[in-house]
Amino acid sequence: MVFDNKKKRWENNPKHRKKSNSAVIGCEGRITGYFRNNTYWFSSKNCHTCDRGRGRSNTGVSAEDHRPKIQMVSPAPMWNISRESKETMTKVLQGCPDAWWENLPGQGSGRRWLRGINEVGKWNGEAVKQQIETMMRPYLEFIKNQYPCLRYWRVGALQTKPNTPSQYEKLQNQLHSDYSETALKREPGERPMSMIMALDAFNFLYEDKDDDDGDENVDDDDICSITVSSGHAIAFTNELFHAGGENMTKKRSIDCLRTS
Repeated sequence: MVFDNKKKRWENNPKHRKKSNSAVIGCEGRITGYFRNNTYWFSSKNCHTCDRGRGRSNTGVSAEDHRPKIQMVSPAPMWNISRESKETMTKVLQGCPDAWWENLPGQGSGRRWLRGINEVGKWNGEAVKQQIETMMRPYLEFIKNQYPCLRYWRVGALQTKPNTPSQYEKLQNQLHSDYSETALKREPGERPMSMIMALDAFNFLYEDKDDDDGDENVDDDDICSITVSSGHAIAFTNELFHAGGENMTKKRSIDCLRTS
């Protein structure tokens, strides 16, 4: 279903045109879920197409994205995300040279990400990159089955030192998006997503602003805080304004990262 802003109601069987001068056709997107004992998976034949042409104009206004802005992904038993596998991945990332890590903007050395492994041959990080890809593959396949147009991903890792305040606080009470507004030029199903898989549990802040809010400002009551448990992951779209939460423990937190 798609919400029609002009009619202020939900529409069944939304329709669109493939081109500006063509017949109106129904949505081609279909997602099928399969559930059996402890196994579940999804398949999709075509990408969601309801929004093609909606909201488009000569001014470049983008089509509305009806995907959930954020979703939690819990590991299925068949994924074999064991304590041993998480500890092994953590040790690999802890063993990466300090030069491989780069400070996140405005965060100092308290919050860093493992950027260089995607630059082939620069630091011989290919083996680490492959291990991260292996760890995150079942989470990625789960999301790709929902959104098959997402085909290309980069991997890395995030590191937060003990007693580090949130990104929100360090950026003077600002949330951020991982992508620029150029992402809105793509069809909704093709817009990028990020995914963070928790090796260590971490806190995550994100905007959840009510539609009937009287102003455009993001106030404290517009921000949600969740804890992502070890072994779980969150996937979120380009439209989600968010920030890493505080780490007030005595332990350095390390987590895996994928961006499309």
